[in-house]
Amino acid sequence: MVMVEYEVSIMTVMGKNCAIKRKGKTIKLIADSEMNMTELGSRPKIQDGDVFITGKGSAFTVSSNPDTWKEYDKNKRQRTKYITLFPNSEAKVKVEVWKGHDNKSDQDLVCSNMIDVELVKGTFSVSYEGCDDELMTPTAALKAKDSTAWCIDIQNNGSYIFKGFGAFEVKNRKTGKSYLAKNKFQEEVIVTGDSIYQKPVTKMDTAPASTVPLGGLALFKDSKEQAGKQADMAKNFGSIADQASVAMEMMKRMTPEQMAMMSKGMTEEQKKQFKESMAQFKKMEASGKMDEMKKAMEVGRAHIEAMGNENIDKFKALTEKGMDKMQGVTKQIEDMINKVESPRQYGPLTSEFKVA
Repeated sequence: MVMVEYEVSIMTVMGKNCAIKRKGKTIKLIADSEMNMTELGSRPKIQDGDVFITGKGSAFTVSSNPDTWKEYDKNKRQRTKYITLFPNSEAKVKVEVWKGHDNKSDQDLVCSNMIDVELVKGTFSVSYEGCDDELMTPTAALKAKDSTAWCIDIQNNGSYIFKGFGAFEVKNRKTGKSYLAKNKFQEEVIVTGDSIYQKPVTKMDTAPASTVPLGGLALFKDSKEQAGKQADMAKNFGSIADQASVAMEMMKRMTPEQMAMMSKGMTEEQKKQFKESMAQFKKMEASGKMDEMKKAMEVGRAHIEAMGNENIDKFKALTEKGMDKMQGVTKQIEDMINKVESPRQYGPLTSEFKVA
């Protein structure tokens, strides 16, 4: 049986001072710029009880998307969480693991989901969608209403929460009093030890960072090379499609005796995986999915052939040039990360802003 795993993943790492604390050990995270795209799978899997930490000039983003396998339903949004930790920040997470089965694709599923996220100190960009669980800070408990994005800055006197979009309920953890932030425009909510304040968009302080988490914006060592390889693969798409079609046809006609011959020399684990893969292939073939794949490959071949090699070469050149421009974008992001470390200038919390 084929098993598909949906993990809590590390999306973007920028700077040299990002790490995970786990059971007394510190696991250092390598910056995107210091690794190849092919090495992404080597990053540590997020586990229950992990503590995320960042130091000077560093930031990283973690994402949780346990419902990716489900079909889109506008009436029941898929759960998604994105959290960016900016310099000198710390967050604790609990992770639940759910195992199930998708009858439509006949696949076993293992889905990890971040729950009970606690922002301990520092500055964060956070977005929640379709999540009912609370996001905690030292003074506040936040609950998103459908889809919400925040910049959250934890100071000695309380939590400064800048809403980018959406609505959310915030509760003071000490007093239990709450406030519903539902303005159509941006707003700022400050939760101190015993009070809640709200500033409208016209009187807001300046947020120290974006309300949108960073994700997929940094360059890897081999980004330019991989972009070129993708264009080169497009030229050979017809040959690749032919090889795939031949392989599928051979698998379809393979007898049990031939399968036994192929599995000779394999380890027991390899034999098990081979057997499961063949069983899954047979189910896909019987359901008509293999025919759908072949049709999709033929459509792809037609698109590539219509482009022609000359246009593919032009596309490759433009893509590689775009990677060069991305260097400038990455520099802007690095500057923004460093700027977050600047001293804050928050206005006074007067009675006109108190809501609870």
